[in-house]
Amino acid sequence: MAKILIIDDEEQVRLYLRRILTAEGHEVIEAPDGKVSLRLYHEEPADLAIIDIFMPEKEGLETISALREDFPDAKIIAISGGGRAGKLDFLRAATAFGALRTLHKPFTRQQMLDVVQEVLGSGYMLTDSAPSGILLLPIDNREECYDSDRYHTPLHQVQQYQHRQEWDRLQRRSEVSLSRL
Repeated sequence: MAKILIIDDEEQVRLYLRRILTAEGHEVIEAPDGKVSLRLYHEEPADLAIIDIFMPEKEGLETISALREDFPDAKIIAISGGGRAGKLDFLRAATAFGALRTLHKPFTRQQMLDVVQEVLGSGYMLTDSAPSGILLLPIDNREECYDSDRYHTPLHQVQQYQHRQEWDRLQRRSEVSLSRL
């Protein structure tokens, strides 16, 4: 099975995730903050990183950004019990920084297993040449959408959206954007 790095400052959350993931046959490595996690990931990269957003030392968004910079194909799930501070949605921001999926705490065992399976089993990754028809959105969240058959956007500027609802929303927006060309 997969090697999964759990990055969360709450020991109870790490223990909960360890139990459900090892019961499914995964190998689990734990880190209490982003700083320790980056050292562990550099020593031995994991198949998947599950990263909490709010942590001491190096918080989740910084950790996601650093992992994405050093390991562009890293598979990342962001989790948070927080959420919004004013108009900033931290899980949505995590997606912009490179998380492939997000989960809001508290989540069920089955929700976590479904997301882990989806990310590990789907071939999720950022690519610089997406398959035909995949819509790409620049990480800086500008309003333009790109159809990979007509445009090419470099790896560091795109995030591939494969979640069905996001896909549908982006496809509707792209039809409008492309019709303006």
